[in-house]
Amino acid sequence: MVKRIIWGVGLLAVIAVGIGLWRAQANRPPLVTVAEVVERPLEATFTAEGWVRGRTYDLAAEQAGRVVWIGAREGDAVRAGQAVIHLDGADLEAAIRQAEAEVRTAESAIPEAQAAVKATDSQVRGRILAAQARVREAEARLTRVRRGAREPEIEQARQRLRQTEAALADAKTRLDRARRLFEEGAISRALFEAVGTEVKLAEALRDESRAALDLVLAGPLPEDVRMAEAAVESARAELRAAETGKDEVAVRQRALESARSRVAVAKAALARLHESRRHLEIRSPVDGTVTRLAIENGAALVPGATAMVVSTREDLYVEAEVASEDLMGVAEGLAVEITSAAYPGRTFAARLERLSPVGELKPDAAIRTRIVRARIRLDEGAETFRPGVEVDVQGKRGIGTVVLAPSDGLVVVGDRVSAFVLDGERVRQRDVRAGFADSQGTEILAGLNAGDRVVVRGKDDLVDGAQVRLR
Repeated sequence: MVKRIIWGVGLLAVIAVGIGLWRAQANRPPLVTVAEVVERPLEATFTAEGWVRGRTYDLAAEQAGRVVWIGAREGDAVRAGQAVIHLDGADLEAAIRQAEAEVRTAESAIPEAQAAVKATDSQVRGRILAAQARVREAEARLTRVRRGAREPEIEQARQRLRQTEAALADAKTRLDRARRLFEEGAISRALFEAVGTEVKLAEALRDESRAALDLVLAGPLPEDVRMAEAAVESARAELRAAETGKDEVAVRQRALESARSRVAVAKAALARLHESRRHLEIRSPVDGTVTRLAIENGAALVPGATAMVVSTREDLYVEAEVASEDLMGVAEGLAVEITSAAYPGRTFAARLERLSPVGELKPDAAIRTRIVRARIRLDEGAETFRPGVEVDVQGKRGIGTVVLAPSDGLVVVGDRVSAFVLDGERVRQRDVRAGFADSQGTEILAGLNAGDRVVVRGKDDLVDGAQVRLR
């Protein structure tokens, strides 16, 4: 019993000592490892994927259609004028046949329209000419009626009167002679009476001539003028009616022009279809290499959409995809090196010629990676490379003299970046602004200075002002 009590007391003592030692150890400052923040020139390296490009030609369909044949694949060499893609032309051929029929139908209407114009124009011209002649005749007659007898006509009437008066005087003289002879019995009664009849006839002619002279001297009668004026107005109305036929000619002419217009429209539509037939084949404009094929058999092409890209050996260059995080220090004129699995063991000098002003998502990337496209001029290898060859680009760019902290010394929580800086036996947590980072460390833009020592190990449970021990 006494042994058990002694054993228990000893156990309790051991436990008490252990607890004391644990408490003492727990209250000791944590062990940490620190590294110094330095200031030195920084030269960073970067790599990028690229492809050799030449002068490129985008081959696009000029009309919509379905691809039925592809004559070249990526990497194939093609010749200028070589057909590389065929589009389905069945629907186009049907449209051409229909358009040809429409042209024939439109052309068949022209002869009939021409004949109608000619016949109508001839009829109208005839009616107008006849009406114009009647107007001229009526106007001339009206002029004569209004003007009355002219002086020669008056003189002629007077001369006629004088002649009939002279004839009457002569007849009376012969009657007097015949009367004496009849009384003397020298002539018969019948002869005497015949001479008397001549006198009466001469008197009648004299009276007629006198009446004619009086009529000529009196001028036109009002009813004669009115009749002549009415004849002129009637003739003019007939002319106006005839001239309205010109409207009918114009209608026939417009019908002819419309028929000709339909022919022109139908022929233009047919010409466009024939031009479209020519575009059923897409041909390479140059000798080159197919560097991209954007379609497959059966694909539907729309006008202007690139179906194939052909590159030539003219103006060879490298198109590289520089990751956005590698852009610091990358500038036009930077010297780079080109390597390719196609030419193992060889390195080609090149120079960055141009950077795209915009970034873009990397095509087919598994994660959202942004890149900037760079154009790189080949200083070597232009005679060796072919368009479409995949290459790797390596380059070094100077970032300048920077404050550089070990990347393990930064604590990132959300958007906050900080570091635990050793201050005697304690650490102080400082917010920092970080810049470029690579395997050499992280550029510090603000918050740390050269000579500061930051915790790189043992910082997980640290708080601002904590006491620490150095390893």
